[in-house]
Amino acid sequence: MPELDSQLRLASVLRYLRRGDFGSFKRAAELSGYLQSGDGRFAAPDIFLACQMAGFIEVESSDGERLWWATLDRTIDIRSTRPKVILTREAQKTDRQPRSLISDKDGNALIWGLEESAYTSTEACDFGPGFLGRLPRLTAIEKQTTRYEQLSEGFAVGHVERFSPEEGGWRPVPPTETPIHTLLRMRREYGPWMYAVTLAAPHQSILLSDQEWALPLARNILGWSRSNFLRVDDRVTLVARAFRLPSLMLRFIFANAVSVTLGPWLRVHGLESQVRDELTNYLDGAG
Repeated sequence: MPELDSQLRLASVLRYLRRGDFGSFKRAAELSGYLQSGDGRFAAPDIFLACQMAGFIEVESSDGERLWWATLDRTIDIRSTRPKVILTREAQKTDRQPRSLISDKDGNALIWGLEESAYTSTEACDFGPGFLGRLPRLTAIEKQTTRYEQLSEGFAVGHVERFSPEEGGWRPVPPTETPIHTLLRMRREYGPWMYAVTLAAPHQSILLSDQEWALPLARNILGWSRSNFLRVDDRVTLVARAFRLPSLMLRFIFANAVSVTLGPWLRVHGLESQVRDELTNYLDGAG
């Protein structure tokens, strides 16, 4: 299980590399002791997602590849309803006992941090209640990042998958089929992924140019049920991992949680109802 020393080494390696692709991140995790030869296939993606949520790295999708960059020049100080300090340098070690903030489904700690006193002023919170109100609404993002486009007759000559909201994952599409009212992702050999919502008219589609917002926008357009992706079980908020959220929303969720457990569903512990309502209202397009 990675310990705080592994976290400090990972931060050091990422600080040295500054930027890279998923392969370079995986190598950094191996060098720092986060990854071992016997770890499962989801270990590296778990660490990548944990570092993205905690603010170790910023992530963008470019030409079908996930790229990251990091600075980590100072301690990560998260001001929210659940304030946290995440140690990133050796000199920042403290006598206070850090605890696991993000773990994998087997209980292995991925991110360690310190709890801070709660902020009483909303204005003092980077990710406090009201944060999502600073983001453009989904309808505004849709206008800026989508366009109607006619799919070519040979659009299926390549790799095509459709997103199944009921199953929470991508499923292959046979070349002979042209599914309608669904989200597709397509790529030619060696080409980037293209995301499109297909319409009723033959080959008519809405092209989604920003991959980070593809799933929330597709749900907004197609009217998928929220329960397919977001549920509440007692004090635990469940978010389907396949329903990929933009980085800022992941950071908002983590900042206001007591802890997060990764898996097919992100298990978000201790999310206040006010914060959860803000998240659901935003995804539903409420004002």
